Amino acid sequence: MSNSRKHVLVLMCDQMRADRLGVVDPMSHTPNLDELCAKGVHCSQAFSNHPQCSPARACLITGQYSHEAGVLALKGFANQHSILTPGHPSVGKVFRDNDYRTVYFGKGHFEIPISDLGFDEGLCTDKMNFSDEEATERGFGYVPPVLRSDYHAHQSCMDYLNNFEDDGRNIFLFFSTNLPHPPFYTCPDHIDKFPEDKLQLPPSHGKETWDKKPEFVKEHAAGDHGSHDSDEQRKELAQYYSMIAEMDGHFGDIINAFKEKGLWDDTIVLVIADHGDMMGGHNLRLKGTLPYDDILQIPMIWKFPGDEHAGTTCNDLVDQVHVPATLMQAAGIDVPSAFHHGGQLEKITGTISNDEPLFFEHYAAYWGKHPFIGLRSKEWKYLRYYGPGEEGFEELYDLKNDPLELDNKASELTTQAAEFRQQCENWWNNTQGKDLTFYESDYYTQNEWNEERYGVKA
Repeated sequence: MSNSRKHVLVLMCDQMRADRLGVVDPMSHTPNLDELCAKGVHCSQAFSNHPQCSPARACLITGQYSHEAGVLALKGFANQHSILTPGHPSVGKVFRDNDYRTVYFGKGHFEIPISDLGFDEGLCTDKMNFSDEEATERGFGYVPPVLRSDYHAHQSCMDYLNNFEDDGRNIFLFFSTNLPHPPFYTCPDHIDKFPEDKLQLPPSHGKETWDKKPEFVKEHAAGDHGSHDSDEQRKELAQYYSMIAEMDGHFGDIINAFKEKGLWDDTIVLVIADHGDMMGGHNLRLKGTLPYDDILQIPMIWKFPGDEHAGTTCNDLVDQVHVPATLMQAAGIDVPSAFHHGGQLEKITGTISNDEPLFFEHYAAYWGKHPFIGLRSKEWKYLRYYGPGEEGFEELYDLKNDPLELDNKASELTTQAAEFRQQCENWWNNTQGKDLTFYESDYYTQNEWNEERYGVKA
């Protein structure tokens, strides 16, 4: 290990639940991620700040909450067309400006070129398509068409690493896969690993009554987004497990390439997801404008050069918005003022421990627009809706006594609700939070706010 070199490798997946790591769930097959936990730090209480693809990725790249970054929803949802611009702060730009080779392969969901975010090499595969014939020739004909680009991203990343020539600069490589995002399918290499009759659904499956919950969620649970049949849900879970195993194999290939190139011992590694999946939790499938830990809690693993802090677990609350600054801290780079939320390196490495809450939000999904803001501490979760139909509706969960988030206590524990409401309002106001009228305006939805702030068009 060289004290002067600190490479960075970010391995990002999409829609993976935190409880499907092999170190948490023995049924799951993630040997490479399990080995990283043994050699690094497993963050057992890591959370998404916005459990939807583009907003979560905006947090992770800019170090800003999604409403700060001006990315409230997937482009097109609820008439939202507000996206990142080349003027936004980006973790890629910071590492590039510190003489790193900045490389990105895979899913972006940023809606702008990766070069505008500071990545000089690599391939964003968002708009790539492969015919059945071409996919078969490449060895992934069994993969649903919308996910074939992720296999191409893996192959392209491996080609890059196999031909990599060290020019003396550190490398910052960000690999992003859509796995295990739906459409769910069974990966042939893992077809016999997950017998359906042995699979355990989330513990809230079959227990949700929707008493004191928003009416729109109950309506969706009764339709296509509901998990109505346990046997059918286990079939989907088996597919999900196989996709996670496939993803773990892709990650393992990249890890092995780093080792073969002599980079591994000097590399900071982060494994993270953008959000989770309901997978039958609360009798629901997939994701949506929901506050539950099923989609908010995410896998997060850190590995440091020389296996420092190996085999440890961070049980403090950590999240996505602090990741960019944490990567900079770990690499010994001064954190620019644009990343004003700072990092969580001291928490992750166990230097400090605290009970600071995390904040989260959602705006709209394919279900429709049901915006809310929320707070999560170790023992409580609170949220308040601010859209039509649910405006002012609150949810409050006593996680110590109700870890499955089944009993909304907001109307009973009014003192606690008022305290958390004030904390959320303070956070919202301190992070440029606006009202619904602003977020529905053409000035915001057509990206004029972002372009005016940063003086550049997307």
